[in-house]
Amino acid sequence: MLFRSPVSLTPSTTGTPSEGTVVAPGAVASPTPFAGAVVPSATRSVTPGLASTPSGTATTTPRSTVTVTVTPTPSPTVSATVTATRLPTSTVTPTVTATGTTVATGAPVRAQAAVGVRAVATEVAVDLSVGTDHACAIVTSGQAWCWGNGTSGQLGNSSNDTRTRPERVNTEQAFASVSAGASHTCALTAAGAAWCWGAGNSGQLGNNNSGNYNYPVAVSGGKTWTAISAGYNHTCALATDGAAWCWGDDGSGQLGDGSQSSNTQYAPVAVTGGRTYVAIAAGGKFTCAIATGGGLWCWGSNASGQVGDGASGTNRASPVDVSGGKTWATVVAGTSNACAVTTAGAAWCWGDNSIGQVDNGQGGVGQVVATPVAVATPVGTSGVTWARVGVGDYHTCATTTGGVAYCWGNGDYGKVGDGTQVTARKAPVAVSGTSTWTRIGAGGDASCGLDATGVPQCWGRNNLGQLGDGTGTDRATPATVVVSWGPVTVKIGRAHV
Repeated sequence: MLFRSPVSLTPSTTGTPSEGTVVAPGAVASPTPFAGAVVPSATRSVTPGLASTPSGTATTTPRSTVTVTVTPTPSPTVSATVTATRLPTSTVTPTVTATGTTVATGAPVRAQAAVGVRAVATEVAVDLSVGTDHACAIVTSGQAWCWGNGTSGQLGNSSNDTRTRPERVNTEQAFASVSAGASHTCALTAAGAAWCWGAGNSGQLGNNNSGNYNYPVAVSGGKTWTAISAGYNHTCALATDGAAWCWGDDGSGQLGDGSQSSNTQYAPVAVTGGRTYVAIAAGGKFTCAIATGGGLWCWGSNASGQVGDGASGTNRASPVDVSGGKTWATVVAGTSNACAVTTAGAAWCWGDNSIGQVDNGQGGVGQVVATPVAVATPVGTSGVTWARVGVGDYHTCATTTGGVAYCWGNGDYGKVGDGTQVTARKAPVAVSGTSTWTRIGAGGDASCGLDATGVPQCWGRNNLGQLGDGTGTDRATPATVVVSWGPVTVKIGRAHV
């Protein structure tokens, strides 16, 4: 930038720009400047979909450096650094406030972006999913990163090795959401394209092939999707019209197409019933989905009562109504049990309760809960309002609307996160630490959450690096994932990015 006299610069930029939008605040000089002076601004690119809030000030002196900082919500920081040179001395010392307007009168102050200025955006995680023994996250730029067991290619990094810390998925696709299954992973782009990677032996990648892929492949059919969920050996997704489609193993009727056979489907097939859905969850060998209007339907294996219709032992090849008549907001399916949260914030679970993972305060070997039961009141509280639930193999975790995390069920390897390794927790116990949680997930023997700053933390078993902390040590309390996605840097020109 070029200035006649020292200026202090306070950035101010708000809004929710779309893809490629350049936010270019200008400047207003005061006190009274000379007529006709125009103050163009440094331009910078702001991540699409984020509202930007000003933060910080910068003061220039002759041949000094100006740093303008804009802090988007939820947390990345974008900054630009330029060199300022003072022109011949002026008797007026204006204060320049970035507003995107033109100086009308007063001292001729001229600000211009220097060629080669770089804007640096700090990446944070915005989505997180936990599979059987791997986990994946999406960061603000849309990059996908995975860690843990990679023997089937489920990390998507073009290798089949285990990773103890996150590695970037090998693709230039920008993703908006991710779902980690048993040995495969699927993700959606912001435009609704579905991509999957990892084990494909049962057709769960949906690319009309049965091979494993250690890099993302497009789901066939050309549909635009709004939600996707990776289960054990099958995957389900919702199209933009609300129709549910599934692919992969159908041995227990988990595809919901009305058939139940050893046949696999290598491309999406429509779920029967003609309903439209707003949420879907693929579990071990069953699937659940919330219909438009809030009703809950499940299909597939019912060996442990996991379809929730009051019976057990008979599989369901088509959707059946979950008992209770409640209005549901979210649903999650685990290996043999499921949990859902009502619109009022009450959590209910059903299915296998052999180690207390359904959390009705009971639990025992072979115990089956075939209709939804209310989650017990967390230890040390008089009651909570639930926001999200994550269901694993034999344990469950959930967050409250206030961001407190609780877990229950099998506590081996410390996966309930309370600092212990108690075999069975039959009521929710608080996860240790002071973090406020925005996401939570439960896998085979590990759990992960996303804190309010966008940093993932994991706890439980770590034999395959599924905690992402760079070690193979089990943790009974949350350990910070060693993130390596770091900052993203872009160059700024005088009037372009």
